[in-house]
Amino acid sequence: MAVLPPFIRSLLKAHSFLSSSLNAPVTSKEAIKAYLQVRNAEFKRRLLLSPNPIVEPGLSVLLKDIPKPFQSHIQSIFEKPIIEKEMELQDILVENTTGEADKGNEGPSDIYCDPSAPIANTKALLRKTGFSTQVFQAVFSNHYPLQPDLDESLHKSSIEWTDRLLKDTPFMFILKQTHRLFSDNSLNQINPSRVQFQNELQKLAAISSKSSKIQRSYYFCSMWNLAVFNRCLGGEDDPMVQELLRERELKVTDEFFEPLSLSEEDLNQLTVNEYPGDRRDIPYDLKYTSFSVATIERKIRKQDHTTFLKLLEEYKDEFEVIGVRFSLNSSWIKKNLQDASILGEEKVQASHGSYDDMLSNIKKVEEPSNFKHLLKGLGELGLTEVKQGKDCLYLVRE
Repeated sequence: MAVLPPFIRSLLKAHSFLSSSLNAPVTSKEAIKAYLQVRNAEFKRRLLLSPNPIVEPGLSVLLKDIPKPFQSHIQSIFEKPIIEKEMELQDILVENTTGEADKGNEGPSDIYCDPSAPIANTKALLRKTGFSTQVFQAVFSNHYPLQPDLDESLHKSSIEWTDRLLKDTPFMFILKQTHRLFSDNSLNQINPSRVQFQNELQKLAAISSKSSKIQRSYYFCSMWNLAVFNRCLGGEDDPMVQELLRERELKVTDEFFEPLSLSEEDLNQLTVNEYPGDRRDIPYDLKYTSFSVATIERKIRKQDHTTFLKLLEEYKDEFEVIGVRFSLNSSWIKKNLQDASILGEEKVQASHGSYDDMLSNIKKVEEPSNFKHLLKGLGELGLTEVKQGKDCLYLVRE
């Protein structure tokens, strides 16, 4: 059974403990305080301090617009006698039911905690649960990108989904992001660059979908299980799998993110506090990569993708495009590549054609200008080497 080296496991445990403690759920007092800072504070104050028999009908009204993570904190107040309830709330009620909070409908529509708290809002609180799992999956995939003993029955749905994605997607872009385990963003369980890129792509997808009246145009997802993806691509003989193996990275560094000159044996002799009080208790860090997929869907394959290429260029420092997969299940792509003398007429095989051949020989078939413009944009991103995979061609870096 595949397991991570002991020291890397210890680093992941330390990260999980430290990031969880930094992002612990708010206390009951903080929840009440945050709730009273939003609209209709006076009405909410009266509900909180009313006798239980009168409050109970209003409790459902009160809880109705409170996000679930806060509900248990709010509801626990109602289980106490009115005197205790009033004493417990007195200090925060005085602070939060006067001034700005009582001006009616002004203020945010979401619940905001104390600005000094690590969790800024409810959405952030809800998002925290899966972050450590994603980190572990990315690290594990870097250490075990190929798993000959992969139990396909356990990954049946993932394999079927990936196979379908590869079959149905004309253009698939493989993106790499490099991470620092104990960075401030990582400890706060956020990935701003990913969120921003995904939001921009969603905006672009919405525009393309609206103009084309289709359901999906551009798509973005994480490739958390590299072994499954590599298996679906065809294994270690596939050119893109070879690229992923070359691009992956998993290195223990010092706290300043400088590499450690240690053998694997010496590295595994290192120890770290798995329950640190703060970042200063950990004199190490971990550099690792994660991979994502961005796609151009079939319905918009013939469109102009200038804006999409500009987006990739804008985020190239955060998301490096290591390769693009052209699916030969698309008759339109196959026809364009055949006319560019990259594919033989009879067999789907790459000739000795190069990127320059693709660019210069492409003939005027159905919407050829957009296809040629896409190829030119990929070349500007550094993808100029043509390789063949199973039912596909790749453009990768030379």
